Amino acid sequence: MSSYDQQQQQQQSSYTHGPPRFLPKSSIFHEVLERHASIVRELLTASRALGRVAIVSLSRRPWVCDSAEQYLPGLNMHQLLKELDIPVYYASEYGDGSGRDAYSYNKNCKRNAMCKFLSDVYGNEGICSDLNVLSIGDAEFEQEAVREVVRDWDQTPVVAHSPLCKTVRLKEQPFLQQLRDELQLLRGWLPSMVSHTESFSFCMGQSLDLQRRTWTQTPVRPQEPFSPKISGYCRSDP
Repeated sequence: MSSYDQQQQQQQSSYTHGPPRFLPKSSIFHEVLERHASIVRELLTASRALGRVAIVSLSRRPWVCDSAEQYLPGLNMHQLLKELDIPVYYASEYGDGSGRDAYSYNKNCKRNAMCKFLSDVYGNEGICSDLNVLSIGDAEFEQEAVREVVRDWDQTPVVAHSPLCKTVRLKEQPFLQQLRDELQLLRGWLPSMVSHTESFSFCMGQSLDLQRRTWTQTPVRPQEPFSPKISGYCRSDP
């Protein structure tokens, strides 16, 4: 099972609710954002081919689809998520009031939403023989949240074997080119990440492929399959 985790709290600060405003084709940003939308489509489609996927967001409903309509021309996020059967969990709706500070509160919201996703997937299916969770996001608290979820599930009779918990940390507040590079590398690495037989925590910002990147390269592609030994900073979780 592969879980795609997305965090949009900071971006939402400049977003106002209401009908999304479509980016006109005359905009100087239309072409580059349209290319970015294509990369997002490829990544979500590839992720869904490898396992069950959910988007877990700290934004407020319906930010995920509305912002995509505004900033990702041609994607039609609502239809894509429907076709791929990818649910969106708005983590703030799963807050239980716990947490001493914003970090703890956000972590608990994410943890509860992730747990709800796993319950929705496996709650009616009996024993889950192999739980293999891959969480991708840009915040430390969401990595901590998914580790707590996997540890809790490891104590339940639903999981037959020790689960795998894999986290990928994206760059916070990246430029569009940096985010595009990360997503393209993820697209190439996904099969190797999912099939990797150990838990890991990986930081995309220290990826060797991104460090070797030059601005004349387009698009960036992984030079080798994902491996903790060749792809950058990666540590095995206990």
